[in-house]
Amino acid sequence: MFNTSYIRFFKLFICLNFLFLSTHFYAQDLGVSNIVVNEGTLSGTEYNLCPTGSITLNLTFRNYHATTDQISTVLFIVNGVNSVTTFEVTPTVATNIAGNSSVSLTYPDDFDTAGAGLTANQINLPFLSDGNTTITVSSTSVSGTGDTNTTNNATSTLVLVYDPEISLINVTPASATVCQGEDISFEIQPNNGLRYNFFKNGSLVQSSTTDNNITFSSNPSNPSALSDNDIITYTMIDSNGCTTDNSGQAISVTVHTLPTGTLTSTAISN
Repeated sequence: MFNTSYIRFFKLFICLNFLFLSTHFYAQDLGVSNIVVNEGTLSGTEYNLCPTGSITLNLTFRNYHATTDQISTVLFIVNGVNSVTTFEVTPTVATNIAGNSSVSLTYPDDFDTAGAGLTANQINLPFLSDGNTTITVSSTSVSGTGDTNTTNNATSTLVLVYDPEISLINVTPASATVCQGEDISFEIQPNNGLRYNFFKNGSLVQSSTTDNNITFSSNPSNPSALSDNDIITYTMIDSNGCTTDNSGQAISVTVHTLPTGTLTSTAISN
């Protein structure tokens, strides 16, 4: 006859091995291994970004386990000067990840944002204020049988939004008013930008990386001359590569036509 203590030990051994196998080979072990801000530029460990009304994220999900698993939900936490509330979404299509493999998904394109009832800010992720914001993304799997390594559940990335320079346009003469035939000059400040663009009535007339000024003639014989009520606008790319705010700086030109003079005399036959 078997010793009952051996039988109990054997049963415990079988149970422990079954538990080990089930957790080791079937447990959840999905994680977000990388976040890329597609509109930003990576500098060291952070992304630099110009102010924008929306960004997209390229997310890499890795299955650290040997068994194929499927992404269930993805949690986003955005904290900092451009903070939005925490929200959770699911992929639009079933996303299986083979063991020890990775897949990439893009937010928001590859996720069901409508079904999650997200706000416009949660969908677009606007980054309009200068300063640091941290984006943290984590995932869960369909298996739901536990997690063998919680340290790879979430990945964070730091985003620095630049504070765009303030730009101005100066005009000579200051009133932008001339008599026909005179010149009008425009100058964009500051003069440390990466590109300066001048527009006349919405059409680009000069684009330069070095020349921050332009002079127009008002002589009708000049094909590029300014006419009365023409509108001059500009854009400037600052030293960070951001477009400066030039709202409200359009200049309307006034060009006075020259009078026609006549000379008469009261003398007979002049």
